[in-house]
Amino acid sequence: MRKTLLVLLILVVLITGCVNQMDKSDNSSGQAKLPKLEGVWTVTLNQSGGLLGLSRNLIVTSSEEAILFDQKTMSYLPGALKKDQVAKFSNEYEKVAITNVTKKNECADCFQYDLLIEVGKTKLNLTYNDLDAGQNGLGALTQYMVSLMDEAARK
Repeated sequence: MRKTLLVLLILVVLITGCVNQMDKSDNSSGQAKLPKLEGVWTVTLNQSGGLLGLSRNLIVTSSEEAILFDQKTMSYLPGALKKDQVAKFSNEYEKVAITNVTKKNECADCFQYDLLIEVGKTKLNLTYNDLDAGQNGLGALTQYMVSLMDEAARK
């Protein structure tokens, strides 16, 4: 019982800390921006679930690298992003305006996503599913990162 309460307390503190890391410069619309990508940064998207039991990570770095790790097949595919891919990723990232962060939709066969953004010492972790992505402002960025995963997996 004590362990459960301790874990629950830690999760509440972590979630509260993550939400506070977002730039809330536009509170009038209830939207928050992601941390600005400057200096050394990484953006990691973990996609898991679905009917196939998929589990894979895409890591995009400030050095314009993309690393795909598929946990199901244990394959690791590092590679450099093309200039147009870097531009598209940056554009999709900068357009994100997060809304409905706390609303969670139930979905039995959806993909689950964990988006971890690390810029310097700032860390932001967002967890959502396919249905949430369409409502929380992360849909386009998530779709683009998944398309990069799919492209890397075909190589």
